[in-house]
Amino acid sequence: MRARAVSLHGSAGGAAFAVALLMAGATGAEAQLNAENFAKLGFNFNAPGARSAALGGAFIPLADDATAAETNPAGLTILLYPQVSFEFKGVEYTRTLAEEAGGAPGGSEFTNQVPVPSFLSATLPLGTVTLAAFRHELVNYRSDVASSGADFGGGVFLLPSTSHLEMDVYNYGAAVAVKLGRFSVGASGGLSQLDLDVDFPRYEISQYDDAFLTNRLVVGAGSAELDDDGGEGTGFFLNGGVMFRLSESFSLGAVYKRRPSFDELEWRVVDRRGEEVDDPAIAAQDTFSFKIPDAFGGGFALRPHELFTISVDALVNKYSQIAASDALVFTRSAGRQELNADDYVADDGLDIHAGAEYILFLGAAPLALRAGAAQIAASNTYYIGTDPIERQLWGTEPEDATLQFSAGVGTVLFERFQFDGAVVLGGDRREAIGSIVIFF
Repeated sequence: MRARAVSLHGSAGGAAFAVALLMAGATGAEAQLNAENFAKLGFNFNAPGARSAALGGAFIPLADDATAAETNPAGLTILLYPQVSFEFKGVEYTRTLAEEAGGAPGGSEFTNQVPVPSFLSATLPLGTVTLAAFRHELVNYRSDVASSGADFGGGVFLLPSTSHLEMDVYNYGAAVAVKLGRFSVGASGGLSQLDLDVDFPRYEISQYDDAFLTNRLVVGAGSAELDDDGGEGTGFFLNGGVMFRLSESFSLGAVYKRRPSFDELEWRVVDRRGEEVDDPAIAAQDTFSFKIPDAFGGGFALRPHELFTISVDALVNKYSQIAASDALVFTRSAGRQELNADDYVADDGLDIHAGAEYILFLGAAPLALRAGAAQIAASNTYYIGTDPIERQLWGTEPEDATLQFSAGVGTVLFERFQFDGAVVLGGDRREAIGSIVIFF
């Protein structure tokens, strides 16, 4: 479904602003995904668990601990004893907005730090069947960006904005896996909870001052005075996986992940006083939906020596579903040339992960040394149409894939406690992960 764009001008300077926009185009407008803080959503679907993270995320064909409930539920059949696992991670983002994509001259850099409890699970092996229950933080994203807007030359900028965006998606689910000789099959699914907060003020000229505020898009609790639960939603997820162990030293794994879609999310536009803009066109289209992209992939794990393991996998994330969903509508003027929703696109991305683990012994205690690397595809939405303002605000090409590197260690104490730690560095994201597994 597409929504009709609306004129969202504040009172001060509105006429001059409209004239300037009329010079850039003509006729009415129709658009979707038109709040460009959604252009650079930095998805990074790293598999849960410090061990997986240290292996570069290459865990689909290995999946031999409780995090398999999310990564590849078929791997749960490897577990021999009941166990409880939990993970805590600290995430730091650095988002860079290039000058040609609306950033300040020379580009701008913004850093956000987020500590989060990210995974909790309990598993119960029952012969050839294994059951599990888990909570997984699928998405944790923060972004604070200031854009100078579109450059009209001669030091003239229009449509500057500031943007605060927080997005969290939590999966609460159960899993079951069945072992059939060397072949295992598993599935997991459950409820997904979204918490989305957006505060997106748009200004008339390049001064971030309420006196020049044109309008302000709000989803959820954008700020204290605009507190609202419109950014909360529920959906459902389903993961299916298979694993084939050709021998004790070689295994293949594959998964399909149907991630959640969140519907009837509320958005609103307010003026500089924090009051909703009274426009029938806005009232007629005050909700949107947002799709977390589905994924599929597979890989292999090789153990050439009982103390040495190599794992490689690849995962395709269907980022095109972001641009195809009925998402936010936010145009600056009805005086613009017609915009086409199909001109806002995102490309499906291929993530490639590889890692290795070597186990040595310190006395009777094993110590696992791990390292890995991954190539992470861009998840940005960009504009392929001809409107000159949209081309500057959204960018016209997909971003480059990024490389990330990881390392970590793990050990087992008293035969009941497994401790794992990892660090992940690369691109605009840095993580420190710690996890504990308790065996019963």
